[in-house]
Amino acid sequence: MGAPVEAADKDKRRPLHLACDKGHFPCARLLVNAGADVNARTADGETPFLIAAGMNHVEILRLLAQSGADISLADANDWSPLHFATDRGHTSSVACLLEMGAPMEVADKDKLRPLHLACDKGHFPCARLLVNAGADVNARTADGDTPFLIAAGLNHVEILRLLAQSGADISLADGE
Repeated sequence: MGAPVEAADKDKRRPLHLACDKGHFPCARLLVNAGADVNARTADGETPFLIAAGMNHVEILRLLAQSGADISLADANDWSPLHFATDRGHTSSVACLLEMGAPMEVADKDKLRPLHLACDKGHFPCARLLVNAGADVNARTADGDTPFLIAAGLNHVEILRLLAQSGADISLADGE
């Protein structure tokens, strides 16, 4: 008799969530093969796929996607896998997610999209991947900020150049 693959702690984290968090590919594969729910949610709404994206575990992302994980599920704050990967500057995960067709124009409760996060954190490689994949360079947050305004406010010059060269309207004022 084996251990139950769907046992959960008080935060509803299951063994597969933990394997994805720590990057233990052999454990993740074993759990998936044993029938673990690849779309199981924690108390915060995180799925194994979201966790793997945020921790830059590309091999696990591929395993989960091949095993039927829904790559578009967001957490309780409406953060998508691309939000997590971009926010943390995980270029490999961003590239993998874009290859898989993960939605890139999803917005959280504040209308922040992954490109806004790349501009805020100064993650140029992630910004370049998103822009090259067709991200809306003029998308506005709930506060009316565009990616260009965010990058300008934080003096991320390399990103400003990228956005300007990619058709961003540099004359757009914020919502105030």
